[in-house]
Amino acid sequence: MQFAKYQALGNDYLVVERDDCADRLSPSAVRRVCDRHFGIGSDGMLVREPSSVPNEFRLRILNPDGSEAEKSGNGLRIFARYLWDRRLVSDTPFRVVTPGGTVLCQVMEQGRSVTVEMGQVRFHSRDIPVLGPPRDVIRETIEVAGQALEFTAATIGNPHCVILRQQVSQSEASSLGPLIETDSRFPNRTNVQFMKVLDRGNIQIEIWERGAGYTLASGSSSCASAAVAKRLGLCDSAITVHMPGGSLAIEVDDNFFVRMTGPVEKVAEGRLSDDILGSGHETIETVDRIQYRIGPHVTSQGVLDLYRANGWSSADKPQQLLSALLDSHSLVTAWDGERLIGLGNAITDGHLVVYYPHLLVHPDYQGRGVGTHLVRMLMARYAGFHQHMLVADGRAIEFYRKCGFERAGKTEPMWIYAGHDH
Repeated sequence: MQFAKYQALGNDYLVVERDDCADRLSPSAVRRVCDRHFGIGSDGMLVREPSSVPNEFRLRILNPDGSEAEKSGNGLRIFARYLWDRRLVSDTPFRVVTPGGTVLCQVMEQGRSVTVEMGQVRFHSRDIPVLGPPRDVIRETIEVAGQALEFTAATIGNPHCVILRQQVSQSEASSLGPLIETDSRFPNRTNVQFMKVLDRGNIQIEIWERGAGYTLASGSSSCASAAVAKRLGLCDSAITVHMPGGSLAIEVDDNFFVRMTGPVEKVAEGRLSDDILGSGHETIETVDRIQYRIGPHVTSQGVLDLYRANGWSSADKPQQLLSALLDSHSLVTAWDGERLIGLGNAITDGHLVVYYPHLLVHPDYQGRGVGTHLVRMLMARYAGFHQHMLVADGRAIEFYRKCGFERAGKTEPMWIYAGHDH
């Protein structure tokens, strides 16, 4: 499969043709391709779909967790530049159809800059959507991690939650963003922006992007934030949005139709191998319709759902939890279709000892041998190590004993291990 890679203010995408990729971009394949260690690495994939309408192009937007986005401002600018590079468009405006609506794009400055008419920003709860009575969602309060935050919700074809702050930071976006993204009042999840108003023509935002995580820049987030700033009476119509990756020029008219202008750069071209697009090393085997995989291809939402179903307090710190899993030396997972239903991970000293920090199976699937299979996968990967160790409470002793472990202490929580040279 041929691809082209572009970046827009540090937000990078791979662009592919629908006719070239056919049905090979399953959610798991997208996660592999976008992974920065096991794949090419990107903030998502843009798929050009066939269109029979002259001067109109159709775009499908895939998040790095395998889910789909309705609209992406940076993605649209990148897609426009890709079409210009392939000489499919000139410097006159053309239409791009996305699941979040049709936009008008224009490539300028020999491809270095692109303007996109992004459409109308709306604030009504039914349009976004936000649960509760029908209303414009303006200056409401959300409780997150013991804090009461003021937010305004909006949609520009995809949902946004803009948090007004005196100061903004990456650490706050990374810690509070995933909790707000998955808050129950947002049935389709939401993108999250932490916004500081600098003056009537400038705002600064930090972004937690739905399906992608912390992001250096986002076009749709910039449009939504600028529209919110104007709706709240804090800014005028011409607004520069400052982000860690750079700045975008946003124009918001009195009816909240938004025009965005910003840079694009081409990074590379290449071909994705069959190894990364096929099941490859990720899928180990299928037992009783449960698929067992090795590798880091999990989503933050899937991990949170699994931990919360088991009542783990670690789910209150989703970024730290996900980092702990992905930074371990081995991660094994169990799946029912695209649903994550179990996981285990291992950390080693590289020679003698393997430690298993986490082993978890969704309550709906316990008692079906899923946990046992995950343990055996990890033990098989480290068969030559002297000791395999973990911590468990008394309720799990019988389970681990069946897996070949022995108690190593008399108090709880206890260290238990599976004998020498296991």
